[in-house]
Amino acid sequence: FQIPKKVQKERIPQLLELVGLSQFDARKKQMRRYSKGMQQRVAMAQTLINDPDLIFLDIHLADDLSFNKFNQIEVKTPVIFTTAYDQYALQAFKVNSVDYLLNPIDKEELSVAIDKFKKTQLVTGVDYQQLAKTIKETHKLN
Repeated sequence: FQIPKKVQKERIPQLLELVGLSQFDARKKQMRRYSKGMQQRVAMAQTLINDPDLIFLDIHLADDLSFNKFNQIEVKTPVIFTTAYDQYALQAFKVNSVDYLLNPIDKEELSVAIDKFKKTQLVTGVDYQQLAKTIKETHKLN
């Protein structure tokens, strides 16, 4: 991800605060020492720092609902929710959801959800062929 250092410096403290960590704590403790809930929240913060094109997210984090995090920070990234809980579907579409997939995830439903996401991105002007070419070229360099 090519996020300017200035933007990273602004976002990292905000996202660490979102998950209940200070920068000092985050540097001192290894991930495996955190609870499952904290690991999930740190993963969510890491994802948001990188400003991805799409997020796959479970509704239930081990110690909270993901919606509570969305109430604390604006998430503009489209989300495909994957969960075992059908009662949150309406709420999901209020937080930039592309789709809501129930576990176990059906391959066809996943494919439809990803196609739906791609269609929304075509409207915004993302050139997937160019993106795929860039990824392949970058992968060859590594």
